[in-house]
Amino acid sequence: MRHPVVGFTLALGLFLTLLSSTLGAENAGLGSLNPSLMSAEGLEAKIARADASTDLDAEIKTKIVARYREALNNLKEADVNRDRAAAFEEVAQAAPEETRRIRERIPEDGAADPAQGLGVGPQTPRSEIALRLRKAQADLAAAEARRADFDRQRVFHENRPTMIRQRLTAAQEQQDGIAAALRVELGGGEHASSTSSSGSSLMQARWWALETRYVALSTEIRAFEQELISQPMRLELLAARRDEEAASVGRLRAQVEALKALLNDKHESEAAFAKAEAMRMLELTKGADPLLSQLARENAELTEQLSTIAGRLDGHDEDEAQALRSAERIQANFERVRAAREVSGLTEGIGPLLLEHRADLPDFEVHTRNLRALEQQIAAVNVSRLQHLDEATRLADPNRTLAELAAKLSADSERQDLDTLRTLIVGRQVLLAKQLEAEGVQLEALQRLKAAESRMLEVARAYDYFLEEHLFWLGTGAKTRPADLANLQPELGRLLSPPVWSEFGRSLAGRLATSPLSWLAALASGLLLWKRRALIAAIERASVRTQQPGLGDTRQTLRALMLTLFLAAPLPLLFGAAGWALQNAAQGTEVSETAGVQLVRIAVVLFVLLLLRGICLPRGLAIGHFRWPQAGAQRLRSEIGWLIWVLVPAMLILGKAISINPDAAVGLVARLTALVSVAAIALFFFRLFHPGSGLMTASRQRPGSGLLARAYPIWYPTLVAVPLVILVLVLEGYAYSALVLWDAYLLTLGLSIALLLLHALASSWLMHARGRLARRVALERRAAAVAEYEATDGGELGAAPSDDANIDLAAASAAGRQLLGMAIVVFALIGLYAIWSPVFPALGILDEVTLWHTTGILEGEETALPVTLADLGLALLYLVAIGVLAKRLPTMLEIILSERLHMTSSSRYTVTTLTTYVIVALGIVLALNTVGAQWSQLQWLVAAMGLGIGFGLQEIVANFVSGLIILFERPVRVGDVITVDGTDGVVTKIRIRATTIRGYDRKELLVPNKELITGRLLNWSLSDPVTRIMILVGVAYDADVDLAHALMREAAQENPRVLANPKPAMNLEGFGDNALTLSLRAYIEDIEHRVAITSELNMAINRKFRAAGIVIAYPQRDLHLDTRRPLRVRLEEADRLESRDADGEGPAGS
Repeated sequence: MRHPVVGFTLALGLFLTLLSSTLGAENAGLGSLNPSLMSAEGLEAKIARADASTDLDAEIKTKIVARYREALNNLKEADVNRDRAAAFEEVAQAAPEETRRIRERIPEDGAADPAQGLGVGPQTPRSEIALRLRKAQADLAAAEARRADFDRQRVFHENRPTMIRQRLTAAQEQQDGIAAALRVELGGGEHASSTSSSGSSLMQARWWALETRYVALSTEIRAFEQELISQPMRLELLAARRDEEAASVGRLRAQVEALKALLNDKHESEAAFAKAEAMRMLELTKGADPLLSQLARENAELTEQLSTIAGRLDGHDEDEAQALRSAERIQANFERVRAAREVSGLTEGIGPLLLEHRADLPDFEVHTRNLRALEQQIAAVNVSRLQHLDEATRLADPNRTLAELAAKLSADSERQDLDTLRTLIVGRQVLLAKQLEAEGVQLEALQRLKAAESRMLEVARAYDYFLEEHLFWLGTGAKTRPADLANLQPELGRLLSPPVWSEFGRSLAGRLATSPLSWLAALASGLLLWKRRALIAAIERASVRTQQPGLGDTRQTLRALMLTLFLAAPLPLLFGAAGWALQNAAQGTEVSETAGVQLVRIAVVLFVLLLLRGICLPRGLAIGHFRWPQAGAQRLRSEIGWLIWVLVPAMLILGKAISINPDAAVGLVARLTALVSVAAIALFFFRLFHPGSGLMTASRQRPGSGLLARAYPIWYPTLVAVPLVILVLVLEGYAYSALVLWDAYLLTLGLSIALLLLHALASSWLMHARGRLARRVALERRAAAVAEYEATDGGELGAAPSDDANIDLAAASAAGRQLLGMAIVVFALIGLYAIWSPVFPALGILDEVTLWHTTGILEGEETALPVTLADLGLALLYLVAIGVLAKRLPTMLEIILSERLHMTSSSRYTVTTLTTYVIVALGIVLALNTVGAQWSQLQWLVAAMGLGIGFGLQEIVANFVSGLIILFERPVRVGDVITVDGTDGVVTKIRIRATTIRGYDRKELLVPNKELITGRLLNWSLSDPVTRIMILVGVAYDADVDLAHALMREAAQENPRVLANPKPAMNLEGFGDNALTLSLRAYIEDIEHRVAITSELNMAINRKFRAAGIVIAYPQRDLHLDTRRPLRVRLEEADRLESRDADGEGPAGS
């Protein structure tokens, strides 16, 4: 570190050089630079002269004044730094002596008896004791606050050296920069003075600003050096003051405890005296008037409540003290660990210690239940207090109360009974006063206990979140290396030693023998094993039945599922019963409880695997009900078979290793068995879903594959990679991280299996429902066909088909599958969030990786805000979520609008399209805001985009704006029948750039939106979907036109899809060459059925005309021969004629 004197000498040399170069220059009334003027008064004088000068340009004058004011501020900062340095020097000299005096006082304060200064005793009135207690509690709270403040100061000053060294480095770099700037100013001084006096004045002002800044930095460096020098002494002084306050806290706490004990003794003694008096009055009123006996019993009950409250006060105080001690211990651990992280970061060696701290944290669920119980107790005490206050108010006038109760005494009561009644009333008043006071004390104690519990929970949760955030990235176990295998034999020897297993077997047998639930589980397992063949046969019968036409039913599928659950239950039931017995043993130990937990875990995993294997039976649920490919089901059943034989023994060995010695969780045997388990899972999924030979190969190659197949490139590598990551973590000693990921991975697999079964069950129900609906639709259509055939043969027209006959089964089935898929995705997202939420705090470390900085407003000031890796990941997550929402939400919204609001298809399309635009826009804005993008930073990009739009993208923008106009103004809607450029069709989609029109030949025409707005189009269903059709018929000239019109009217009226109003109209259009042209004009509800209705009317008119004998004319031609001269006729042979035709010559003739 360069000494400040060196810098000052350099600055002084530069200053003198500048003086020699500028000597004799004219400075517009400003004096030459003089070291004696380096003071606040001198700078103020220079500022005044610059303001009063008339030779300087206004802009130059402003710059000169600004530079001098900057120099003035630098001098003030230098004075502050000198004062700080002097203060640190003074503290460094005085701190040791003051620390020694404080250390000498601490033993004296600790040796004093806390009870001596109380000034109270057993004979002191209870009110005075309560007053002393409140004062002592206030003193204790103040002392604890001072101690906490000293702790915070100590932590702050312990972390100061790192910041000071960084600031010293920066200050020295600034000094180097100022020295270079002064050399530059010196080099340009001659030129400035020779050109103009204003330039020389500005140069002098800049020189003063730089010089004073150099001085300010020198004094700042001096102050920081003194702070570093005095830091050990100041830390010792803070530690001494903190210890003094800690001793004061201990003394005050002892006084508070003593006062509480004395006050509680007072309450108990008064309660005991009141109880004895109440019992005496109860004995006295035996055999007396019933009213007196009842009042005596009520007083006795009140004394019981008083005694109960007095007895509970000590317990409340002990619970409060314990909660406060726990909060202090957790807070101290938290602050120490946080301080260690600030100083040197959290190294790998601290991982096991943090695990111990996390294990010592209280059970959040238990204490949360305690808090709820405290709230209920407080509410109950409040209710009781209100009741007693009400009663005390009624008894406030004893004479009136005596008169009211005396009237209820029996007629033969004596004067003595009246005195007893008066005594009971007065005693009741006294008891109520004591009860109210006791309930007030109890309420205050409960509220203090609640505050202490809340404080402890708050600190514990904060520390737990901190640990979750950092433990994931710390090693908490030993690394596994090949050299460690040398220690495998001793560990295996301890694990396989007969005494250990015999002791474990005897303990387990003893637990099982005394557990009725274990006997019941064994009996149920034996029964299920005995009926195994019958269960398999019943599953096969259900599968055969559901495959028969007309017999399939969801109840058969549920029955098969229930039987499969029973089939998989025996062995897991035994493991689960054994684990439950060990966990809940009356005299269980930590070893038995750990073994029980592992057995329950094995039972759950084994049950899931056996259930999947049972589902994949040759004629089980997968093949017979879910319609899974038989080869795939058999492949899954085979893979699960070997996985069970590898995974379950490995988990048994791991559980045994941990149960024998909980510390073995990071031992070599436990690590190796964990590696085997994880590797087996990875191999299982690698083989099962292999890209070339796995279960998903065929479905991925099938066109129109589902979401699961499309997402295969994402979930398959994840499914295989996560176990491999866990394996690496175990090898590298990250036991906690591996355990967290392993639990989340297994829960994710369980969730996936549950959702898979739910999807299969729902799909099976949809399939059966579609089958039933298809059969009903087929029957309806058959009945309609029979009715139409009978009507054709002369019978009456049958009934119109029901709505079921017009159902689009394919569309209904697709909609059902889509809705089911969305529901599964929603459940999956909720489940994944709940499962992986323990890992989210660990991602907080991404906030420490800064990618860039952006300018923002924080607390009203513009400051540089960091954009971290977590922000970037969150922005990407927003974009993915917005993409999913924009794709899936419109479909769900359309279903809701259709079912709940009964909106038309065109209105639904408008709402869903605009919703998609809003979602995408908000998502982009949210993502950009997350990474710190602001309008001031994006305006140039927007301007460039506007320029590009003006030249090359104007058509695209015009189409986009036109699409918005179409959606808002709605001149064209989805479902409308329009005619554009001679093309008729139905509008099916309105996109950003173009609108899709599907013609009646199922061809789709893409029309730019701009053409629909600026061009001419015909909308057949804009304001009214009703349209008119016209049918032209030509009849012979001798036909009865009136009869033909009547028959055409009948044909229109008999058609159910022709509107009665407006009425059909018949006209004689004209006299054609070959026929009379008749017309029928009829109105229909929907233009979509125009062609079908026209055909129906044509067929009906043809049928009626034929029955009535009306001939539909056909084109006729008259051949007139010229008979004014003879006709020439030529006869030729056929073969000659054909040969001439082949040569291209026509027949001869005149």
